[in-house]
This record gives sequence, C-alpha cells and structure tokens, in this order.
Amino acid sequence: MSVRAAMPWLLCLLTFAAPASAKVGAEEYERWGGECLEKKDFDCAVSWYRRLTEEAPKDGWNWAYLGQAYYLKDDCAGAIDAMRKAFSLGPRKKIGTRLLSSVFGASDASRSQEVRLRALASRIQGHCELIGGRLDAAEIDLRYAASIDSQNAWTARTLGHAYFRQGKVPAAIAEYDRAIRLDGSEPVAWAARGRARIVAGDDEPAFEDFATAAGLDREDAVEEAYYLDSLNHLLKEGRLPAALTFLDAALPARLRLSPPWLGNRALVLLRLERPDEARQALRQGLKKAPRDKRLKELLAELGPEPAAREPEPAAPEDPAPAAEATREPSAAPPPSEPPPPGFWELYGAPLIGVLLLAFVVVRARRAAPSSPTRELPAKGPPAATERRFSVVNPGAASVEVEVRASASWLEVSPARARLEPRRAQEFVVRAAPGGAAAEATLALVTPAGKTLAEIAVLPR
Repeated sequence: MSVRAAMPWLLCLLTFAAPASAKVGAEEYERWGGECLEKKDFDCAVSWYRRLTEEAPKDGWNWAYLGQAYYLKDDCAGAIDAMRKAFSLGPRKKIGTRLLSSVFGASDASRSQEVRLRALASRIQGHCELIGGRLDAAEIDLRYAASIDSQNAWTARTLGHAYFRQGKVPAAIAEYDRAIRLDGSEPVAWAARGRARIVAGDDEPAFEDFATAAGLDREDAVEEAYYLDSLNHLLKEGRLPAALTFLDAALPARLRLSPPWLGNRALVLLRLERPDEARQALRQGLKKAPRDKRLKELLAELGPEPAAREPEPAAPEDPAPAAEATREPSAAPPPSEPPPPGFWELYGAPLIGVLLLAFVVVRARRAAPSSPTRELPAKGPPAATERRFSVVNPGAASVEVEVRASASWLEVSPARARLEPRRAQEFVVRAAPGGAAAEATLALVTPAGKTLAEIAVLPR
C-alpha cells in the first residue's frame, strides 16, 4: 500500500488517539503534582497543577489542587485566585487523594463533594485574608466554612485567631474551646486559648493551657509569638507575680532554659526587686551564650555582687568561776596608815575644771555673731518621680526606635534604642518636679516616622 493510500487511515488513528492521550496527560499531571506535595517541593507542585488546569480547566477540584499548592508555598494571592475559581466551578469528579487533609483537618465525609470543595476553598481564602490583615473578610470566609463543615478543628481554630485579632476575646475563646473538643491533640489550639485567657485576666487556667500545649508540642509547632504576646500583656498591665509564674510554669523547656528567655526572667525579677535571683538567671544564660550582648549589659547594670559580711570575732570566754573558787585565799597584808593628802590632791581637780569652763565661755563669745540670726531650712528640688517599663519586639528583625514624650517634663533613658527580636528592652522614665501630676504619653517611633506603640504615663 502506498503512502498516499494509507494517509486516511493514519489520520483516523490520530483522531481517535487524541482524547485518550489528553485523558492520560491529566491523570499524570495530577499524580506528579501530588508526588511533589509529598516531597514538600511546592514550586514543582504548582507547575504540574497549572498544567492540570490547562488540560482540564472546568473541574473545580483541579483548581483546588492548584490553590492548595499556592497556599503551601505561602503565595496567598495565587491561592485566593485559584480557590475562587474552584468555588465558582464546583466539582466535576470524585475528590482525589492529593488534598492534604493533615493540613486543613478532616472534613465531614457525609457532606457532598460540592460542599466539601466550597468549605476547603473558604478555609484557604479566609486564612490568606487573615495573613493579609483583612480581618473582616477573613471572618466572613471562615464563618461560612464553619457553617457548612462544622466538624473541622482547623477552621474553628483559625476563626478563633480572626476573632482574637479583632479584640473579640470571648468569641475567640469559644472557638478555641470548639477546636479542642474536635481535636484535643493539637497544641496550637491550647496555646491560643491560653493567650486569650491571659488577655481576659483568667491566669490560672491560662497557665494550665500552656502547660498542656508544651506537653503535646513534640515538633515545636507552637510559635514563640504566643508566649511573647502573653508575657508582654502581663508586663503591660503590671502583673509581675503572674509574669514570673508564667515564665516558671507555662513555658516549654526549649524556651524556659534559652538565653533570651532567661534574660526576660531577669528583667521581671529586677522589677520585683530581687537582684540576686536576677543575677543568677543572667549567669545561667551566659553559660549557654557567653557572647550574648544583651545578657552582658543587664549583668553590668546590676553591678558587682555585694561581698559577704565578715563574721564578727567571738567574745573572749570568761574565766571559769569554779577554778577561782578552788584557789586558797592568800594571807592579807598587815594594815598601815596612809600618808596625809597634798595640795594637788585636795585642790587640783576643782582648779582644772574651773579653767576649762572659762576657756569654753571665752571661745563661745568670740564665735557668736554680732547680730542674732535664724538658721533657715535648706531648700532644694523635690525628688523626681522615676518609673520603669519594658518593651518586647515580637518580630523577626531588629527595629530602631526613638522614644518621644508628649510633655517636656518627661525624661526617658535611653532616648534611642534598638529592639532586638524576641527580647525585652527596659526604659527609665523620670518626671521633673511639678510635672508628675499631669498625664502624658510616650511614643515609640521608627526613623521613618512610623509610630509602633504609645504608652500612657499616669500621675501617681
């Protein structure tokens, strides 16, 4: 058969083979993308899932795969776009096995595929909105996800975060309670509820929540920010005994014995006027980090350790009276008549007394001023009022700040400081005489002019 005669048959074969080839390609893209997710190669997963959406663009689950990969890659913009597409399309096939249920928690299996897809899309959109600081939008998405899939602990916990950041502390605690009821093995939910309870002033249950989180957190899943936020709130409200209890009972061992947190403990002890224990904590931290500049500065501010008092010398022992009693009395000397007293023995002492009295009177008259005067009490400025406060930088980078006072009678030391990450910086505020009766504020301002925090200085 010639090539010209065989050409129609070849065209028919290619026509029938094309759909089968496309179907196999989509399945391969889905499988390869899932393998990349399992290896945590999220760029690779995004690449394969983008090809999957190009191959089969009308299936919402394919866009959900892509949105999940973007989300795990920390690309919230791509995740939101893909999940909105998935939400609008809906599912066209049975859910595959490539969605990481361990990331978002188990869903209600009795729900339809469309409901499960919409719940997943709303969760990811809500969390990305929360990361971007769009709290109202995050609350709407997460509340919708919770309403259609109420058995998902991840959704309840993330909705609690949205409430907490909006200042809705009771609502946040209620969502954390629900997350713990659904999955009590998740340490982040326990730590989040502990932080919310500290803000609500319920310290003892909060410490128990943090202790439970530390026992469950075998992979360091709880971020240090939960502990820093809690300590900052206790210090801001002046609850120093509770802050010390928090450092002793609520922190996991990896933080409690670390040099930065030993420095935080020393600051709390200093504010409690317990310098010896503060010095001990700083030395313990310097054993682990001998070059830690902050610990060295704090130890230098404490000054040298006071020397131990020398023991007073023991009083000499009195002679034993029993030994004296055993001595035999010696013979008394025979009595003799005393000699008659002389002139100095009779009149020497009175004469010397009269001379001394005359000398004192003469000196007093010479030293007396010509006109009577009255001694006035010494005048001086009243003692200045001094207060201390600490600021902890919860971020991952150091920040240069300038402390600006709203009143001229306030003096702050240091006026400029570098806030190191996750470390407390202490400031001393002194009020000049006459100004401490008014209220003023202190502002922490960056070199760019951005105000990071404002602190009220109230009159005593």
